[in-house]
Amino acid sequence: GGVSCCVGGGGGGGSGSKKTGQATATQERPRSTVTVEGDKAVVLSDFVVGADGFRSEIRDAMVADKSAFRERDLKVSVYKDDNVRVYKTIALDITEDTDLNYSARGRSEINFDALPSKQGGYLGVVIFRPDDKRILNLKNGDEAMSLFKEHLPSIVPYLTPEACEKFATKPVSRFPTFLSTGPALHRGSNMVLLGDAIHTVKPFFGLGVNSAFEDIVVLNECLKGGG
Repeated sequence: GGVSCCVGGGGGGGSGSKKTGQATATQERPRSTVTVEGDKAVVLSDFVVGADGFRSEIRDAMVADKSAFRERDLKVSVYKDDNVRVYKTIALDITEDTDLNYSARGRSEINFDALPSKQGGYLGVVIFRPDDKRILNLKNGDEAMSLFKEHLPSIVPYLTPEACEKFATKPVSRFPTFLSTGPALHRGSNMVLLGDAIHTVKPFFGLGVNSAFEDIVVLNECLKGGG
């Protein structure tokens, strides 16, 4: 369900309450509180880090804020993707212990990347245009295996019938919308954004999570500098 976040001001002592739709939260200092009613949740806290992804509801609420705490330089820029691709994933039966990534490119406009999985083996990502009937019309694992033999033969030795069957029947996934937020990334002194909420990249090779780690380092230094 949706998440609605209400942030209380700094200061100590006293208590108060706020209502948002069906949700009610009661604030008691110095501890933060969360109250859930139905599919809604309201959070009251002294400090909030908005790290809720590229569809960040916290970011959107900050942008829509009309109060005096609103940072006028907090703006979201959305970039048009003029080379749209979608993808499906497939498990590869690779058992050797390696941190290598695999990549295959061809003239068929069906591309492939694979990275080691924490659970073992490799997870492959097949990338293609959203109207590519060669993949969209696959009905079963045999058809998927034939597709790979024709367009990505280098990965065929690592495919199982079960993996091909799942690939053929699973839905298409889409990459996130490219956006950036800034130059301000905060609201007053008690809200800040990081990670995909402020910058999205295609989810290749850990670029997104490593960018978020860098954000955390910067935030940590700012908090140290602010006492």
